Amino acid sequence: MGEATVYDRGDEARLLPPDRLSVLGSVFADLERYHQMDKAGMLPEQHATAVVELSRARDLLSLEIAEHAAELEKSQAPVEWGSVSTADWMRHQAKMTSSGAGDCVHLGEQLATLPKTVEAIREGSIGFAHAAIIARYAQAISHSDSAEPFDERPLLRVAQETSPSRLWYHAMHAWHRADSEAVADEQRRDAEERYLRFSDAPDGTVFVKGKFDSAAGATLRTALEPLAKPQGDDDLRCAERRYADAWVCRA
Repeated sequence: MGEATVYDRGDEARLLPPDRLSVLGSVFADLERYHQMDKAGMLPEQHATAVVELSRARDLLSLEIAEHAAELEKSQAPVEWGSVSTADWMRHQAKMTSSGAGDCVHLGEQLATLPKTVEAIREGSIGFAHAAIIARYAQAISHSDSAEPFDERPLLRVAQETSPSRLWYHAMHAWHRADSEAVADEQRRDAEERYLRFSDAPDGTVFVKGKFDSAAGATLRTALEPLAKPQGDDDLRCAERRYADAWVCRA
């Protein structure tokens, strides 16, 4: 094997072996070639197929990221580089959201306990989003002293039949049945961590940021949703604008 390729970004050095660099180069070249192909004239069914197949490619790439994230987490190198955690480092350096980076780290940590889930991603029967939910459930159960040993198969069956959002609700109910005491403890922690912050901009604009536990969030949505409905066919406001207007009306 030849010398490793060094990428200098800031004060850190990234090392990538030449063979991996070559494979990634081919991936990027193929993506660019695909991007340059004319999409005009394609049938809706062809666009739909492309969306599904490209999403599968995205999930496979996310799985690769999760495997690398697991090794980074073991090494704690991102902390040595000045980040507070591996997920925080990924958020900045890999340009990811906090939840996206966290999903990669959590799934990476649970790979050994989720062989069938990983196989399902590779086969395309579930998406990475499904697997991330299963991984978080597995982590919660594995850290519990009162729950039964974790079994991925029931959640995997649900994942293969439904959307990630429905799987999340199913996993929450399953967790409650398996370890109601731990769920209650987490709900109490979530309630203690809720906040609402107002920040003033120089021009007088007000920015709002907050975090609410599930019960409080449901209360807010119940209060605002009736006021945030579109007001006829001519109401072209996006959902975020309608919720903002509803909040002002409610106040």
